[in-house]
Amino acid sequence: AEEQVENDSWWEKYVNNIFYKIKKNLDQDFLGKRISFIKSYPLDNLIEHGVSRKRRPDFGIEFENNGCKVIIFIELKCSDHSQYFISGYRDFHNLVNVAKSNLHSEEEKVEVYGLFAVHSKNKKEIIDFRYKAQNLGIEIPILEKEDFDYLEQSCEINESYAFLEFLTNYMKSFKYNFENDIEVTAFRYFNFASNPENTFHVFKMSAFDLLRMAIVERATYSNSLEDTQDIKYQRPLEVKRINEISEGILKKSFLFNFPNNIIVNLDEAKTKIHINKPNDDSDIVRVKFPMVFGALQVIDGQHRLFSFFKVLKKMQFGAKLTKDYYFSVLTYFNLTEKDKYLI
Repeated sequence: AEEQVENDSWWEKYVNNIFYKIKKNLDQDFLGKRISFIKSYPLDNLIEHGVSRKRRPDFGIEFENNGCKVIIFIELKCSDHSQYFISGYRDFHNLVNVAKSNLHSEEEKVEVYGLFAVHSKNKKEIIDFRYKAQNLGIEIPILEKEDFDYLEQSCEINESYAFLEFLTNYMKSFKYNFENDIEVTAFRYFNFASNPENTFHVFKMSAFDLLRMAIVERATYSNSLEDTQDIKYQRPLEVKRINEISEGILKKSFLFNFPNNIIVNLDEAKTKIHINKPNDDSDIVRVKFPMVFGALQVIDGQHRLFSFFKVLKKMQFGAKLTKDYYFSVLTYFNLTEKDKYLI
């Protein structure tokens, strides 16, 4: 038991340090919208809402999002026994449900989320736990050290982006909205005229607006018993490569231009899309969709796009350049994970 407490303490300290870095360096004005200050949630408050002191989560954070208080509870377990994870997962699920029921009030809108983070020297125990957890029907995301490693790596590019990407990837109902919808003029064409599903759209969009909506879905571990990964289409971001590209932009300034497209996917199940075409014979259409973080899933071009975060920080006219620089964007609709992988 003492060894287990020591392991959990190490794991808690590791994750806490990452969120401390995010809170310390969060942009108060992220691409034209203020992100409210992230603070630690006072866990003692849960006792008033039916959660015993022994059952409190390891830590919680809260912030404001579009007039709503968002509270995220994170439970951390470190063990070489999958059964320890299972019992903790059940308890944490019950805790989150109690918090969801009791923290919401008529006076204040509150969204409550839970994240269950596990670490083990024995990878097979985590795979076994994921398999068993899948059969429980609990929807709380399960994270591993690799997920937090990537979060920490993304913070080297931009802490605000890293934080929102982390939440959007793992908390599927979380939405971070900017002010207005965006509408673009696009050229549409077909790979095969006989199959309308092979329609592509190409339009231009500023780096500034793309950064507001772009997200990359990272590889996550499978819930199967095999030590394999689900089919996901993006490799991890390379900070060195982003730095090299941003230096090229800084040196050439307004003369700099990328010769190829940013490739993205729009998922109509997640994002409401309206396409207005003058007539069936026209290849010029108007595409309208909401300015929501994560609306555009980047398939290719993430390093080119995210290099503009470095531009924003390194030059006095970086904000102007980011708004004035336009990418050519090739857009797919409703691609499967296999399609994204093949592209």
